[in-house]
Amino acid sequence: LALGLGALTGLTWGASARAAIPAPLNFRILRQGTDIGRYAIGFSGTPQDLTTTADIDVRVKFAFVTVLRYQHTAVERWSDGLLVGLQSKTESNGRLREVTSEPHADGLKVLGTKRRETIIPRHTLTSNALWHPGFVRQREIIDTHSGTSLEIAAEPEAIERVRVPGAEAASRLYRVKVAKFERFSLFVRYDTDGRWIGGLAQSDSDRILFEPI
Repeated sequence: LALGLGALTGLTWGASARAAIPAPLNFRILRQGTDIGRYAIGFSGTPQDLTTTADIDVRVKFAFVTVLRYQHTAVERWSDGLLVGLQSKTESNGRLREVTSEPHADGLKVLGTKRRETIIPRHTLTSNALWHPGFVRQREIIDTHSGTSLEIAAEPEAIERVRVPGAEAASRLYRVKVAKFERFSLFVRYDTDGRWIGGLAQSDSDRILFEPI
């Protein structure tokens, strides 16, 4: 479950995304069909100098007892489509993890769990922020929960029309494989403007759906 939540915090942007700050994104998080929380992403600044704030808030209960309390907040700074700053905090059942970053001559130095350093080269920067349509072209991303890099590979699955709040939209579905987690599958969906409109993270034992609201 934690892995699925971590994956779900482009194409270059569509024309509308380049022309204006993206609209806020809000998702309902469903586990095996049960509503367990919310995922919200806000944007501020300008398209060229953008700040994003992602918030995940999850409670999983069993027999009226909370067995998982999961909260994640990540603030990212983007300059001309490249990730140039990251700060995140994740709390899972009282266990706290923090990730920070600082500029580096070769790109960005990310400080993760136990101050582990990861240097991400310039011009290849992105995170597991699925709102950015360039995500599906990446081969390496920063995990905002741990601060480490992950190898990924995205493949287009289908072009479909799907229901979104108040309308129906054409969409492209991608399947993303994470090399480190062979039994983990991630599916992400974008509309024709490169806007993230849903996702699914699943393993042999879990199914986490991100449904737009």
